[in-house]
Amino acid sequence: MPVVGVKGASGPCRHPHFPMQPFRRDGPTGAGVSREGSAHMADLAYALLLIGVFVLLALTVRGLERL
Repeated sequence: MPVVGVKGASGPCRHPHFPMQPFRRDGPTGAGVSREGSAHMADLAYALLLIGVFVLLALTVRGLERL
C-alpha cells in the first residue's frame, strides 16, 4: 500500500494548492530577488558572523591573559 506524501519513483509529491514555483519577491522597483541572490546574502551574513565570533573570542582570550 503506498504511503501518502512520500516521494515515489516518479518524483516529488505535488500538492494541488501549493505548486512548486521558484522563489521570487518583488521589491519596490518591481525587480524580483531570486533565491540565488538571497542565498549569497545569507552566506555573506554567515561569514561575517563567523568572523565576528572569532574576533570576540580572540579579544576574550587576550583579556584573560592580562589577568
